[in-house]
Amino acid sequence: MSLEVVWTWAAEVDAQNAFVRLDEASPESALRFVATTDRLLELLQIFPHLAALWQPPVRKASIRRYQYGLFYVVEPLRVVIIGVQDLRRDPGSLREELFGRLP
Repeated sequence: MSLEVVWTWAAEVDAQNAFVRLDEASPESALRFVATTDRLLELLQIFPHLAALWQPPVRKASIRRYQYGLFYVVEPLRVVIIGVQDLRRDPGSLREELFGRLP
């Protein structure tokens, strides 16, 4: 069974900001970032528990070749994306921000 992927507003803003940062450095890199993220989302629809628990109930999937992570929560019928964050951030402030976004 394939789950629905739902983005929170904050996660959409995160992804757009990441794209803009990458696009400023290299438009090709930004497009690869989007394609890589899309493939990851397709996998998560089928295998929602693919990524390890980061801070329960939040899971973190690294976006391959980029220093960004996709943070999400698995619900019975959907995967809720709560953030796309630079993994070099302070873990404490990252945790506080993402836990404020939980559905």
